[in-house]
Amino acid sequence: MILKYIGGLALAAVLLGAAAWHYSEVSKARAEVKAAWDTEKLRAIAAARIEDARRISAQEEIVHDANQKVQSAIADAAAARDASERLRKRFAAAVAAGRCPAAGTVDASPPAGETVDLPSVVFGVLQDHAGQLAEYADRARIAGEACVKSYDSLRER
Repeated sequence: MILKYIGGLALAAVLLGAAAWHYSEVSKARAEVKAAWDTEKLRAIAAARIEDARRISAQEEIVHDANQKVQSAIADAAAARDASERLRKRFAAAVAAGRCPAAGTVDASPPAGETVDLPSVVFGVLQDHAGQLAEYADRARIAGEACVKSYDSLRER
């Protein structure tokens, strides 16, 4: 009977040893999986940070380029306004020169009055509106191009 107990104790010790070994192996495997998972998670975080930095850099570059284009468009618009003003003055001078009658024909022609100035006024208004429309169109085009570039830069490569 003692042998039976000793045999049972030996069997229990063997089973307990096998269970401990199995638990140890499972723990090692779990630790390896967790370590691999942590490594992969850190790699994914680093990749995400690199991608975020790339996107932010691309966005900043797009904004910088758009601002430069806007500044260039503003300078071009100012130059166009100056040219328009010079043209308007030349047109007004031509109209004024046409209004002055030649010597000896003062009594022969009827007074033109304000109607001679009408083309000059219309010309000036048209130039103002054309300049405003061109400035708006330039800004809209630049904003549209920046939007497309921004969208393209945010798409995954």
